[in-house]
Amino acid sequence: MKNEIEKTEFINWCRLMFDENCSERWACGQNPYKDFKTYYTKNLNWLTDKYENRTKDAPESIYLT
Repeated sequence: MKNEIEKTEFINWCRLMFDENCSERWACGQNPYKDFKTYYTKNLNWLTDKYENRTKDAPESIYLT
């Protein structure tokens, strides 16, 4: 990570992904990860990749046109 602000934003984004993952797992009848640390550790490569590419995957905002 380039700086503390970006690192904080990344961690906050990861927590949102953790919450979504828990909801999806409950909805599918699966047990969610024990805690955020476990989720983060097991999925760090995926999280980093998705975070770095999130703007490429997101639709363009109507407010930027």
